Amino acid sequence: MCDCPVTTDADACKHAVRQTYMQLRRRGIEESGAFRSALNVLRLRHKNLGPNDAGYLVASWLAEEDGEMPAISSV
Repeated sequence: MCDCPVTTDADACKHAVRQTYMQLRRRGIEESGAFRSALNVLRLRHKNLGPNDAGYLVASWLAEEDGEMPAISSV
């Protein structure tokens, strides 16, 4: 049985985006760079999302983790 913390495709995307951001921040990458990388992960998985929709989705997923909304850089 899989130990993966995700249960659906939507959860897999959210998990990948959050992990990207958190791992980069832990390695000392500044917030805007980590956010852009997480945004790129989402865009690779969902090419049909517009830039604004993707940015707000990533920010909302990251806010769930931190309890606060990260600054949204220009996308």
